[in-house]
Amino acid sequence: MRVRLALVAGAALLIGGAGVALARQTTPVPTSSPAMVSGLPEHGGYLAPGALDTARIIPPAPAEGSAVAEADRAVFLATRKLKDTPRWTLAVNDVDEKAILTDYSCALGVTPTPQTTPRLIGLLMKLRYDVGAAVNGPKDLYKRKRPYLVDNGPICVEASAALAASPDYPSGHATWAGPWA
Repeated sequence: MRVRLALVAGAALLIGGAGVALARQTTPVPTSSPAMVSGLPEHGGYLAPGALDTARIIPPAPAEGSAVAEADRAVFLATRKLKDTPRWTLAVNDVDEKAILTDYSCALGVTPTPQTTPRLIGLLMKLRYDVGAAVNGPKDLYKRKRPYLVDNGPICVEASAALAASPDYPSGHATWAGPWA
C-alpha cells in the first residue's frame, strides 16, 4: 500500500513538475477567463497522450460493503448536515475554477486572473488536460458510483445525467487540488 501511495504521489509530482518546468517556455498567455476555456484543443497538456498510465498505480475503489466503503458512506451522510454552512458554500464555489482562484486571493495578496497572473492561469489551464487524463483512466476502469446515487442527500453541484454517468473514483476535484495548491 505504501508503494502505491508513493507511486501516486510521484505521479502527481511528475504532472505538476512537468507543468511548472514547461510553463516558462511554452505556456501562452490566455485571452479568456479560466471559466471560458472551451476553445482549447482536445489535448493541450504538457504530457503526451498515454505518457502516464495511472490505472496501473491507483488501487481499486473500496469493495462495496467493505469497512472502508461503509466508512466512506458514513462520511457522505454525516457531511450532508453541512448544507447551508460556510463550508458548504466553499465546496459549491470550488466547482467553478474562477471561484477557486478567488478563494486563493487572501493568501496570495492578489486575485489570480488572466490579467494579473497570466502565466499561472495559462499553466493551470494547460495542466488540466494532464490531470483529466490521470483521473479518467481509473474512473473508467473502476466505475464507482457517486455517493448521492447510493445514498440520498444533497450535493454541492447540480445533479445531472452527465454527473451521474461520471464515476466517483478517483476524485477529479481532489486530484486537481494538488496542482492548484
